[in-house]
Amino acid sequence: MEILPEEIAKKKAKGPRSSVSAEAFGQFNKKENFKPRIVPKSKEAKEAIMEKITNSFMFSGLDDKERQIVVDAMEEKKFFKKETVIKEGEEGDCLYVVASGTLTCTKVFKGQTDPTFLKRYEAGEAFGELALLYNAPRAATITSDGES
Repeated sequence: MEILPEEIAKKKAKGPRSSVSAEAFGQFNKKENFKPRIVPKSKEAKEAIMEKITNSFMFSGLDDKERQIVVDAMEEKKFFKKETVIKEGEEGDCLYVVASGTLTCTKVFKGQTDPTFLKRYEAGEAFGELALLYNAPRAATITSDGES
């Protein structure tokens, strides 16, 4: 198949891509400089976290060593009934994996004042990753249904 010069010109006339993102590597960001965070926890707590993340889609692509790094870095946070875990619009700085209890996910859509129910999170599910992956504000509010 031959590409004609006018076809190339048409493709170039469209302009550059609107968005490109890449991670920068250099002296400040070397892989060997990575020191994983380790939060002390009991063997039982580690096993419980490992069980939850092993069954989670978010962590399904990790090997055992990578999963262990994630488990070591996690810390337990407890929430009371009706306590806000994350709030729509705020900056995201962590991912949550539900160990027990349930949480309600709501969002206030444009043109509305009342939140709309989106989902109920249960043990083993993870949330909060979108803000981290896309460096974007939290897309929804998550509230604890009971003590967890």
